[in-house]
Amino acid sequence: MAEFVAQIDKWIAANQERIRAVKNASIQRVIEIAQEPVGGGGNMPVDTGFLRASFRVGLDAPAPGPSTPPSTAGREPGSAPLFSAPVLGPELATVALGQVVFVTTNVEYAAYLEYLDRQRRYGKFAGQSTVFIAPIELRWPRIVEDALRRNVQGNPRGVRFP
Repeated sequence: MAEFVAQIDKWIAANQERIRAVKNASIQRVIEIAQEPVGGGGNMPVDTGFLRASFRVGLDAPAPGPSTPPSTAGREPGSAPLFSAPVLGPELATVALGQVVFVTTNVEYAAYLEYLDRQRRYGKFAGQSTVFIAPIELRWPRIVEDALRRNVQGNPRGVRFP
């Protein structure tokens, strides 16, 4: 009986790790998609790069960050971004099952761009919509399925009994 209990415990531990890996890979992919600029095939409007650089990952609570960009006086609209996208995701290595992950931005104009149906002002995408988060929400099931395929080899349900 002890051997059977040990097998069950091993199976539970293995599947919890698989679930955690799928969760973390899915979140990491969402971050990558959210930060992909329009010029690179994504939906993130990038002028100075401040919005893209403002994304933060917080565990169990939103992480603090700047809400207003520094001055860009003298910069020509449409010139190269001043801020580069941060590397987000190392925080995910410590995420436990059941822990809430917040991917946020405190930039005040992000909601303005996303929800008020605004259009880009200049560049080759001038006049196009600035919605950049809502399309990711629609892709969530596919993002999770892809992470599942990558993290649970050859077993779409991730269920194996030793």
